[in-house]
Amino acid sequence: MKVVRLPAFGMCPKMRRTFPALRRRGGRAKTGRAQPILRGRIFDSTDSSALSYAAVGIEGKRVGVLTDSSGNFAFPLSDTVSLDDSLTFSLVGYEPAKRRIAESFGSDTLVVGLQRKNYGIAETVVLPGKTRRVRMGRSKVNTVFGTNFFDGPDPVGKECGMLLESKYDCRVSRLNFYIGRNGFEHALFRLTFYTVEDDRPAVPVTDKDIRFEINDRRDGWIGLDLNAADIRLKPGKFAVTLTLLEYSGADEARKGLEMPIAVPARRGVITKDHVQGHWYRDSMAVSLFVEAAAYVGR
Repeated sequence: MKVVRLPAFGMCPKMRRTFPALRRRGGRAKTGRAQPILRGRIFDSTDSSALSYAAVGIEGKRVGVLTDSSGNFAFPLSDTVSLDDSLTFSLVGYEPAKRRIAESFGSDTLVVGLQRKNYGIAETVVLPGKTRRVRMGRSKVNTVFGTNFFDGPDPVGKECGMLLESKYDCRVSRLNFYIGRNGFEHALFRLTFYTVEDDRPAVPVTDKDIRFEINDRRDGWIGLDLNAADIRLKPGKFAVTLTLLEYSGADEARKGLEMPIAVPARRGVITKDHVQGHWYRDSMAVSLFVEAAAYVGR
């Protein structure tokens, strides 16, 4: 797997891992009894390396968890899950996989290998001497309005970002976003660029898993150098999002990242409140912009 680790912002304390709690169904479980938990591990079928922070969910249902840093997961079988359901396994850069729960529950640990995906992404040619620097997004900071992302009892797996648009073939060099207040002592995020269909994120534009850390409750402008990720964009709409993978030292009273917003706005903020959740779009914009080298022709 092509994992791109961007420099961390501050020191990295010991991380704490939590999984979402799920409810039981169908009267099979009695009050006071522990829920059965399906445990497993996801790995790269080519080199057998562990796949960290992969998504594990139930096909067609809004329940799911992420694997931990060692590729392990613990999936509580709740009242929304039946033996006829199928578990789904997915990670950027890999072909998704499915396993029926009825076929998986007999073993102590479910082991799943994912195959690397051939994205077949068309190359964007950026020629020397034919480029100019462009910005896409919002660089202003509104100190009047703000909203809190990655809050709630278990924010792991939540995703938020912006719908943007490129007028050119371009190569991304940097992402910048503004945090008004940071409720995490340490947080690990995944950065994803998507194609867009019907004003919602569709598929990642690259097979690289881009991760970065923010430590010491850092706020203000955060800048990520993305030259090593080699992200190419075609003309048209795209989405850029952040997914919370790990956190520790949370301020329980005001957990999350508070970001300034502008309302109403032509650009849309997009959010997903769960690993297997639906995308929601709001007519507002956060202080976030992408810098790129754009090919403008002759």
